[in-house]
Amino acid sequence: MDRFKTIPRVIGCITMQVSTIQKPPSKTWSTAIRFKADFYDTRYPICGGYLVYAVIGRKWVRVTQGDLVSTNGEERHQLSRFKMSLKEWEKIKKERFIE
Repeated sequence: MDRFKTIPRVIGCITMQVSTIQKPPSKTWSTAIRFKADFYDTRYPICGGYLVYAVIGRKWVRVTQGDLVSTNGEERHQLSRFKMSLKEWEKIKKERFIE
């Protein structure tokens, strides 16, 4: 019965720091809107369903996955960014994502 009394306890705790995805800070992306969109065409650098930021213009739509920002905010990495025509944007399945 003693073996049940000697179970070791966890003294410390492991904390994981997870990076976040944020809207790019540049002026180009200041009016970007968040969408959940499905990209199933080989012309796009991403494939599948993604949460993206989109700036919808008169002829073109600029799309980005956002920037991967470290927990301390010091490191910022750009994820995929590309441009597609407004006609192509209107054809894909998408919905506005409210955070």
